[in-house]
Amino acid sequence: ARETGDWRAEGVHRANLGGVLCSLGSHARAVDELTAALALSRVVGDQEGECARLGSLGIAHSCLGKSTAAIRFYTAALTLSRRLGLPSSATHFANLNELLLADQRRTHQRQSARSSGSPIHVGAGDAGASPRLEA
Repeated sequence: ARETGDWRAEGVHRANLGGVLCSLGSHARAVDELTAALALSRVVGDQEGECARLGSLGIAHSCLGKSTAAIRFYTAALTLSRRLGLPSSATHFANLNELLLADQRRTHQRQSARSSGSPIHVGAGDAGASPRLEA
């Protein structure tokens, strides 16, 4: 796609690669590919692709334990999907909601542990339910 100058196709391929990398646990590399795919979607004016890339970046950042970045991407995906009237807005909302609830649970656990003097055992795997991937 790059050789032919088909930026849309390159964006799709990079997004697919990012999804595979995320599935394989290479979340940092997935973020790199998905970020490039997002930029290409914006260059060609593919708003549906942009929305999908934003949601995928939310998933990748969530898997990396970067809640603030994940929330930013999920919120952007939700906003854009609603503006475009896409059915994926329900998925983006669910992912955002799950992440916010997981953050709230971790905060509550830390506060409870501090007040009781118990050790805090919140690891990377405690981020809540797995984000939903779009079909």
